[in-house]
Amino acid sequence: MAFSYIDTGDRPVFDIAEPNLAYRDPDGEVAYLIQDGVVLGGGGGSGGGGSSGGYRIGFIGESLVEHNHSANVQRKLSTWSRGMLNWANALNPGLCVFDVWYDPKSYPGWEPGAPGSTVYFRGANAGVGGQTSKQILDRKEFLVKNVDVDLVVISTGTNSMSGDSVADIIKWRDETVDYYLKAGKTVILLPVLLRNIDSWTVASGYREKCSYVNATAQDMVKSRKNCYLFDWNTYWVDFNHPQGNALPGFTPDGIHFNTMSGYVLGKAFGEFLKTILPYTPTYNVIAPNDLYHAEKNPFGNKHSNPMLTGTTGTISAPVTGVCATGFRIIRSTSFGCAVEGAKEVRADGRGNYQVINFTPSGAAGSELSTFSTASTDVRHDLPVGSWVRASIEVEANKWDGWQGITMHLRDNAAAGLQVNGMESYNNDQWPTDGWKGLITTPAFQIVDAASALRWQVQIRVDNSKTTKGVLKIGAPELRVVEDPRKIVNYRGE
Repeated sequence: MAFSYIDTGDRPVFDIAEPNLAYRDPDGEVAYLIQDGVVLGGGGGSGGGGSSGGYRIGFIGESLVEHNHSANVQRKLSTWSRGMLNWANALNPGLCVFDVWYDPKSYPGWEPGAPGSTVYFRGANAGVGGQTSKQILDRKEFLVKNVDVDLVVISTGTNSMSGDSVADIIKWRDETVDYYLKAGKTVILLPVLLRNIDSWTVASGYREKCSYVNATAQDMVKSRKNCYLFDWNTYWVDFNHPQGNALPGFTPDGIHFNTMSGYVLGKAFGEFLKTILPYTPTYNVIAPNDLYHAEKNPFGNKHSNPMLTGTTGTISAPVTGVCATGFRIIRSTSFGCAVEGAKEVRADGRGNYQVINFTPSGAAGSELSTFSTASTDVRHDLPVGSWVRASIEVEANKWDGWQGITMHLRDNAAAGLQVNGMESYNNDQWPTDGWKGLITTPAFQIVDAASALRWQVQIRVDNSKTTKGVLKIGAPELRVVEDPRKIVNYRGE
């Protein structure tokens, strides 16, 4: 494929009407490609275009890092409810930028399984399951040479306990930290996460190795400027267990997080980040008239009722109550949970809440309900190559019946993608202490201007409970945003 070139200085001007265009940066390297009207390459510059504010965070490590996102060959990309950094962001809107994009390509050294395997995404999440400290060290350059981030979080060592010496684990960890510090990055080191005894037996000696490595991390961090330690073991370990197992209900396998541990650690990590980063809450919906217009406001909200006014929305039986104008509440399964819609003026002045009350019948089952646009699928008429995302603000009451609150967005085109904000991990237990935050999907590209988008909030509750759940939904958003590769100045590979 032959490309024509355009030199526009330090920022490109995209002309979607030009089918094959490449932007050449000042050093002569191709930084942006448009093939058949679709942007393929990286990008230049940061901020703007509806991207949440905050510092750009890169996260490198193994599966504990990778699991902030979930993607597959079916063209699906999600932030995952078991991801610590996802919860830090949701509970503190605008705290940081942690963008990834769908990419099914396999990159040497980044395979989570057999050669040729892939994590199906690229971006600020540089986690690859199963990797040792040396393998993580060998991939360190990506977060400097291929993307721009302001701060790097490192998890390394857990998969090296069985095959590498303490001296090597410490050496590779320190080399990884020092590489990013010398590149001018602020570094947050995570100590090795302690595993349950069914993974690291008492006789194996791995628990002692882990403690040894972690003890040296404390002194290492003290000796380096702009280097911090966040001890996630403090929030993970059951200190009443003689071997330091994870707290009950925190892990599906003694190694990895589930939704509850992701939430607890993410809540703590968010508070930690706010001690070293300036923070003011930044929301996606900023005004009732911030609405989409192809020429005048191309990054505006495509929802015409972001303040959720009115009560002429659709209630589908057996749901009762009222729904905001332009939206719809459906109970998708039939385990018997009573679902009722109501409206509430928000105390913070940001419009109205769509309230949904859930009263379980007591019978076993995971009840699924949705809050969506009045028409299930809505034609978008956006140019091919546009990037879009969805978000909602939510407030969930103190209740032990929550099993998932997911923002879902799907492109119904034949080659379209689907994305999820806080996809529920195995429909497991969600936070019970009452929380509120912003749930945002990753962005994806439109591939067919004539296709339709499906925007819906998917809510799962445990129908066996005997008390009531109350969910408040506000500030629905669907908008065109800047290419996430531009946010981190992705330079390709």
